[in-house]
Amino acid sequence: MEKFKKIYEEAKPVSLEYYSYDVPANYYFNRKREKLIKSFIRKVISLNSINFLDVGCGDGYYLKFIEQNYKHVFSIGVDISSSQLKHAKRKIKVKSNLIVASATNLPFKDSSFEVVLCSEVVEHIPDVTSTLKELARVCKSKLIISTPTLTAPFIRFELNIAKKLGRPGKWGKTHIREFKQNEFLSLLINNNLRPILIKATPFIYFPLIFKLLSLLGLPFAKLLYVTDSIFTQLLPFLQRLGIVTVTICKKQSKV
Repeated sequence: MEKFKKIYEEAKPVSLEYYSYDVPANYYFNRKREKLIKSFIRKVISLNSINFLDVGCGDGYYLKFIEQNYKHVFSIGVDISSSQLKHAKRKIKVKSNLIVASATNLPFKDSSFEVVLCSEVVEHIPDVTSTLKELARVCKSKLIISTPTLTAPFIRFELNIAKKLGRPGKWGKTHIREFKQNEFLSLLINNNLRPILIKATPFIYFPLIFKLLSLLGLPFAKLLYVTDSIFTQLLPFLQRLGIVTVTICKKQSKV
């Protein structure tokens, strides 16, 4: 675990790495994911005062969204990287309580948070089962969780070719593992987290997409973004076929 902690201590702040939308690839891939996660947050946060936890919060991008839009919500962020949390306080001006801790050992009592968010975290952690158990333990009602499941057309084909050529064959450089969608949903269910809403984004993916985004820039990224949105609205089944799966889970009582 110390090896991974060092990697994330030295990493670029999350908001600069992934949410700088002057970068064409970020505009298409990460903006689509951000929009979906925020729409799920809106679905699960009630008008009543609640406790909200962001596990693997990075430099507090979604915590800032909570603070700006839900004044009645008490929010806490947890991350393994103290440097990310320092950036959250100094640059993002996050006011939420921030705690350095591992997702596999959260320093909270059982059922402490009505809503828990865990976005793009589990693929970076060696012990996924322990992480899901901890998320379920501290969650009182709803969990929003996202991870790459690579269900978009062509992407697994491309990664399989990469493996045969001796390359990593993974979507993310720091990913320890990537799940098939059904495999990940089964893991959630096995850890008392019942998926009640499942969507994946973005749908449009093809070989050399990154090169084209780099060559054609933001106009091409915006065209892909709009086209993807139109197709998924017209053909709802495409909303389950994307690179990243975002799920709202309801915590189940242990039998």
